[in-house]
Amino acid sequence: MKLEEKSHPSWFRRHRKALIIIVIFVLVAGASVFAILGYQFQWGWTGFNASTGPNIRQYQPTKTLWDWLQLLIVPIVLTIGVFLLNFAMNQNERAETQRRSESEHDIALDNQRETSLQNYLDRMSDLLLNNHLREPGASTAEACHIARVRTLTALFGLDPIRIGNLIRFLYDAGLITVDANTGKSIIDLSEANLSNADLKRTNLIGADLRGADLSGAKLSFARLDEAHLEGANLSEANLTGTQLSGANLSSTRLAGAKLRGTNLKRVLLNNADLRMAILYRTDLSRADLTGADLRGADLRGANLSRLNLVDVNINGVITNDETDLNEAILPNAEEEYVKKL
Repeated sequence: MKLEEKSHPSWFRRHRKALIIIVIFVLVAGASVFAILGYQFQWGWTGFNASTGPNIRQYQPTKTLWDWLQLLIVPIVLTIGVFLLNFAMNQNERAETQRRSESEHDIALDNQRETSLQNYLDRMSDLLLNNHLREPGASTAEACHIARVRTLTALFGLDPIRIGNLIRFLYDAGLITVDANTGKSIIDLSEANLSNADLKRTNLIGADLRGADLSGAKLSFARLDEAHLEGANLSEANLTGTQLSGANLSSTRLAGAKLRGTNLKRVLLNNADLRMAILYRTDLSRADLTGADLRGADLRGANLSRLNLVDVNINGVITNDETDLNEAILPNAEEEYVKKL
């Protein structure tokens, strides 16, 4: 009995609309049949047909279509209104349920990410304190490997802000700066997923980010002087106003990157992919662009003075009168390669 009692409300809710439609159909069909029979057999008691009472003034004409419309229009309008109101309420209820579900999911996901980050920081702190991970000569290859694996695992699934916090922690702890003796950092971030990381205005001077995936990263106004970014993926990254003086970006992917007003003095950009990159008012003085690909790049107002561009693909680059090409060595006649705006 208990199972049956529980099933009835659920079944009724699932078939409520169908039941309402059936009831309305039965009522309309029954009223129609009743009216037809009343007209056909001239049932006087129904009031459908013309009739005369004892007094001539009591004459009642036959019901017309307009009479029926007047009779039915109110219940029809009410029925439609109830149906539409019920439909709107159901839609709002479903939308509210979906919003609540999405909100709960977002909160749960955010809590999961925060827990993951905190667990990572606790484990790394343990490696730093008990395994002397940061001390030269004290950290073992095994401890470095464990730190790398934990880092790559923690990065997976973190949101851009927390990825930025994790990188700042590693940098402040001295774990991703290049050791002068070994030429390596304690934690190797090659192939690390740092895409879309929020690192705006972050100090990463001399950081080792070789081979990392920084596509779409927010690095505007960051300090990356002398940083190692060889082979990194910085496509579509925002590097507006970033300090990259003396950095190594050899074979780095910068296609579509935003480099407005970026300091690229003395930067190694040999074999770098800079297709369609925005280099508006960028300082490239004394940069090494050997073998770089600058096709379609925006170089309006950029400083290209005294650069040797013979081995650089500059087909279709965009320049203007503010572009400094003083003593720059171009591969061929300038007008064949450079589109002036």
